[in-house]
Amino acid sequence: MAAQAGAADRRSPRPAAVRGWPTSPDVSVLIVAVPVAASIVLATAAGLRSLETVAAFAAILVAVVSPAVGLAVLAFMATLQSPGGIPAPGFASMMVGATLVGCVYRLPLERPRPRANAPLLLLSAFVLFVTVQQSPEMAGGYSGQQAHAVGYLFFQLLTAFGFVVAAIWLLADRSPYPAIVMGIAGASLAALIALVPYVLPAIGAPFANLSGNSEDLTRASGPFSNPNFMGGSMAVALAGTLALLTITRDVRIRGILICAAIAIGGAIVITLSRGALIAAFAGVAWLALTRSRASAVALLVLGLVGAFVIYPAFVEWRLVNLTGSASSAAFEVMARSDEGRLSGVLAGLPLFLSSPIVGVGFGQYLSATVELSAGRNAIGAHNWYIYVLGEQGLVGITLWLSVLVTYGVALRARPSLPRSVGFPVFVAFIVASMFLELPTSFQTVALPSLLLVAALAANWPPANDYPGDDSMIASATQKRWAGT
Repeated sequence: MAAQAGAADRRSPRPAAVRGWPTSPDVSVLIVAVPVAASIVLATAAGLRSLETVAAFAAILVAVVSPAVGLAVLAFMATLQSPGGIPAPGFASMMVGATLVGCVYRLPLERPRPRANAPLLLLSAFVLFVTVQQSPEMAGGYSGQQAHAVGYLFFQLLTAFGFVVAAIWLLADRSPYPAIVMGIAGASLAALIALVPYVLPAIGAPFANLSGNSEDLTRASGPFSNPNFMGGSMAVALAGTLALLTITRDVRIRGILICAAIAIGGAIVITLSRGALIAAFAGVAWLALTRSRASAVALLVLGLVGAFVIYPAFVEWRLVNLTGSASSAAFEVMARSDEGRLSGVLAGLPLFLSSPIVGVGFGQYLSATVELSAGRNAIGAHNWYIYVLGEQGLVGITLWLSVLVTYGVALRARPSLPRSVGFPVFVAFIVASMFLELPTSFQTVALPSLLLVAALAANWPPANDYPGDDSMIASATQKRWAGT
C-alpha cells in the first residue's frame, strides 16, 4: 500500500502540498530543542559568557541523550555564531560528534538505521581522498601558518561531512520538519542580526554580541565573518523557504514562511553579494519553472526586468555603499576587482596542469598561486569547482561532480514533496558554489546540507492532494504515518 501511495505521488502532474502543523513526535523534538538553542542565543546576546558556555555544554549532552534533538539544535545554530568557551575543535564539531555518538548510544532503544546511498558513498570517497592529501600537515600537528590554515579548512569540511552522516542516519526514519523548522528559524534570526543593525545603526547589544567579526565594515555580514558567505548561505535558505511555502496549505504556516522569506531576502540584498543574488535567483527560477506556465512567464518577465533595470540599479547602489559614489572611478575599481576574481579562477588551470591527477593538495591553492606568480599576492578563485580542480585534480573533481550527478538522479526518484523542496535548494547550492568555497565553511554549508539530505533521505509525510481516485490510498498512508 505504501508503495502504491508513493507511486501515486510521483504521478502527480503538479507539486504536492501538505496541511497543518507538525505532528506530536515532531513537537516533542521541538519542545526540547527550542529552549536549548534559545538559552545559548540569549546568553550570547546578553554577553553572559559563563552561562553561554554552560548552555553550549548542555546542548552537547542533550545531543548524546537525544540525537534527534541534537540535530535540531545544530540546524538552528548552524548559521549563527558558535558559543564561546568551547575548546577546540569547537562547538559545531563537538555537537556533530555528540549527535553521532548519540545515534550509536540509542541503537539498543530506537535502532536508527543508517542507509548508505550513492551520493554518500562518493562523498565519503572525496573526504577520504582529502584526508590523505592533508595527512602530512596532520602528522606535523598543523604547525606553521600554512599548515594551521589547512587544518582549519579540513576540520570545517570534516564537520560538515559528519553533519551529513548524522542527518542521513536520523532522518531516514523520521519526519524532516523539526530539523527544517529549526534550520529556517536559525537562518531567519541570522538575517535579522544583519538587518536590524543595518536599518537601525544605533542599536548595540544584543545584536552586536550575536554578530560576527568581519573585516568588511561596508557590507552586512550578520553572524558571519564574511558577507559573501552570509549571502551564499542565505541564498540557499531563501530557495528552501520559498519551496516550503509552495507546498504548505496552512495559512498560519504560510504567513510565518513569508515573513522568513522577506527577512532572508533582505539580508541577501544588504550583503551586496552579486553571487548570492544570482544563486538566489537560480533557485527561485527553478521553483517557478516547475510550478506552472504562468510562473514561468512571470519569471521570464522578472528576468528581463532584473537584467535591464534591477541589476544595474543594484550595482549602482552597491558602489554607493562601498565607495560613496557611483562615479566612473568607482566602476573602474569594481572592474579591477572583477579582473582579480577572474585571475583567481584562471590560476586554477596552471595549478591543475602542474599536477593533473591528484592536484597540488588540499588547502594549497593560495600558496601555490604565490609560487606560480613568482612571489606576488595569493589569488583566491572564489569558486569551489576550480579549487577542487586545482587542489584535488582529476580524481577530486570527478568524485565531486559524481556526487552532484548521483544526487540529482536519486532526487528525481523521490516523491513530489521532497522533490519540490530539494531541487530549488540543489540548484541554488550548485550556483552558489561557483562564487564561494561553501564546503570549507560549516556555517555556510550546514543548512544547505540539511535541506539536501532531508529532501533525499527523510521520511516525508504523504501529500494530501493525490491525483485521480487515490483518496483511499492517501487515507491509508496517512493512517500509517500517524501510527494508527
